[in-house]
Amino acid sequence: MRLDATIPGKLLNQEIPEEATDYAVDLLTWTTGKLTAEQFKDDSSPQIFSNLLKIALQDDEDHYHEYVAMIVHYLQDPDFQSQVATPAYLDDLTTLMLDFEARLARTSPADIQAVYRELAITKHDDTAPSEEVSVLLLSQLINCLSSLSASDAFAANFTILSPAVERMRAKLAYPTDDSPSSVCACVMLGNLAISDEVCIDMVSNMQLHLPLRDILFFSKHSALLYAALGFLRHLAFPEQNRTEIGNVRIIEACHRFLALYADRATVSHVDDPAVRGEIGALLAKLVTNNPKNIERVVMYRVGEHRGEPDELPSRSVSNGPTCLGDLVKQSLEPTKPLPSTSMKNLSIEAGRTIVNILRFLGRANVDGDLNGDEVRKRMFQVPNIGTPLAKMVRQRFYADARSEGLLGLGLMAQSREGAARVIEAIKEDGGLLEAIKEFAEGKDGGVEQQGQAAGRDYQNAIVLLQALRNNWVSAEEEFLMTKRLTLRRVMRRTKQ
Repeated sequence: MRLDATIPGKLLNQEIPEEATDYAVDLLTWTTGKLTAEQFKDDSSPQIFSNLLKIALQDDEDHYHEYVAMIVHYLQDPDFQSQVATPAYLDDLTTLMLDFEARLARTSPADIQAVYRELAITKHDDTAPSEEVSVLLLSQLINCLSSLSASDAFAANFTILSPAVERMRAKLAYPTDDSPSSVCACVMLGNLAISDEVCIDMVSNMQLHLPLRDILFFSKHSALLYAALGFLRHLAFPEQNRTEIGNVRIIEACHRFLALYADRATVSHVDDPAVRGEIGALLAKLVTNNPKNIERVVMYRVGEHRGEPDELPSRSVSNGPTCLGDLVKQSLEPTKPLPSTSMKNLSIEAGRTIVNILRFLGRANVDGDLNGDEVRKRMFQVPNIGTPLAKMVRQRFYADARSEGLLGLGLMAQSREGAARVIEAIKEDGGLLEAIKEFAEGKDGGVEQQGQAAGRDYQNAIVLLQALRNNWVSAEEEFLMTKRLTLRRVMRRTKQ
């Protein structure tokens, strides 16, 4: 029999004398810290955990932190998380997290800010880890519940209407409050946004994109921004949602964030590469098959009054940068490395945004939804517009991104103005032409490609080279004379 199986029950039922409680809690803390992976899977572990939760919720001020620490220790085991991803446990866990947060806000508001710093995806060099036990425990509890909501068990046992989830949804009613648990709310709700039906309900009926917009405009906490952007990206998967999301100035909020990067020395939250990558990924999704959002990203300038819903009065600025202009500019800026390769990379996502716009503009009936010629004209006026696509082709880490970049260059080169932008990218990056040649000659350039993907890349390379040959522009003839023979040789070889 496990010692830790006996003590929690006796503490819960107040069967241990008050003078022995300190000793009992110390002994329980010690035994919990010694649990093995196999013991976490023991049949008695869920009941022990349930008793610990109930004890923690009894307002024992003297041992509150010890109980929370033991609960967190259990939750840091991924397999155990799946065991307790049920309504009975999560109801108590969310109550505990919100109670802990309220206690900390009452006693030490400054520690709430420290919790946000602990939750940040990217740590700043000048930010030392907190030494406050309450800060560490609350941030760990928030992270554990966020992680628990990503499990298959959570998806199977909960819906958006489950009581524990509704309690977390209520945290977004006032998203600008200092409430680190809002990070968990965004993650939890985002993990439930796994079908078009649910996502449409979240936007059309629950209007959850509105508090997320407010977070983008007003929050300075990178952990909350990152979670809100990830949730918004999930909500933007159904085509029906993209216009509604664009209608409430979320693209403007993304643009505002990107524009603040110039002030990163004093506005530290805009210098988080993980958040910037999510901004790019959200924009790439919002412009997909959506003419109105394409117009917002390519045509609208900072400060222009458009008479849109919820638009704030502002002075018209006819020569301000567009969202696309700032997106391209910021994607080419030096940046800190991402904490994980699984996170969105702004340089790649900026290229994807351009590709998705070009795909839509390539449709035969595009002018019924959008003034395609005007959009192309404005798009090709953006400085270095071809560079993000060139970088996608040249990088060797993301194979899919290489293919997308190649497609984007081919789509761009279908007009004389676009071809000129591609040629600029080739002039700027001497290795780009060699990378294109590798695709056209059926080589993989160091990336394993087989079957359909390799065939698609080969065709896209040929389309690009053909478009460049068809759309020479006089201003570039001198440069291209040195490249023409190479291109012709490649084209001739591929026809054999």
